[in-house]
Amino acid sequence: MTRTYVVVLVLSGAIALWGASAAPAPRVSQHMVLLQPMEDQLVVRESLIVTNAGASEFRDPVQGAVRIFVPAGGAETLGVSVIPPGGSPTEQKAVRTGQAGVYKVDYALPPGDTRFDFSYSAPFKAPGPFAGRILHSGGTVNLVVPPGVTASGEGIEFLGVEPRSQFNIYSVKTASYTVQLQGAPAMPSAGGEDRSTLDQILPRIYDGAYPIVGLTFAVLGLGFILLYRRSPTSGSS
Repeated sequence: MTRTYVVVLVLSGAIALWGASAAPAPRVSQHMVLLQPMEDQLVVRESLIVTNAGASEFRDPVQGAVRIFVPAGGAETLGVSVIPPGGSPTEQKAVRTGQAGVYKVDYALPPGDTRFDFSYSAPFKAPGPFAGRILHSGGTVNLVVPPGVTASGEGIEFLGVEPRSQFNIYSVKTASYTVQLQGAPAMPSAGGEDRSTLDQILPRIYDGAYPIVGLTFAVLGLGFILLYRRSPTSGSS
């Protein structure tokens, strides 16, 4: 009887371990890159949704919950905010890895969709190029620029213009990309609607009026909250 009980315990433990190992690894399901040229700098905001389809919390201190590439000149102003499922945004630390320009966030992912918002600025003069890298496989990657600005480059496909805000939406097809930015953000007319943030287009998400880029703007729903935050990243030293 004792031997049978031990066998049952061993089998139960093996099944539990198999179930844990069989849980799908978290993945980036959406990635958005927002570029806004200023007078002498480029403000960049990247938002990623990481989906944990498992039933339990997932953490990988080595690889991190998510990784991002930050070009030279952007590390000093890099900031990170994380929004867990149903939670509120919290400031997190971006830690430099052994790869040049690559940073990770060590964060315990709860089940569901967790959003990571990165923001930084780098010296820039329009017209000029911006080079980026996608460090994950799978998931859609969209690039967004404000009205008055256009982007072009290999692997960059124009999707359309969001009707209300006039933001230009592009799809990024390559892991490493360089976009040539032309123009400058259009300034609102006196007494007119300020279209320099994404907040004005949020109602379109909920009525499904623009399904092609609806989720893109849902992810970017905080607008430019972090864009003008210039606190240095603790982990960039």
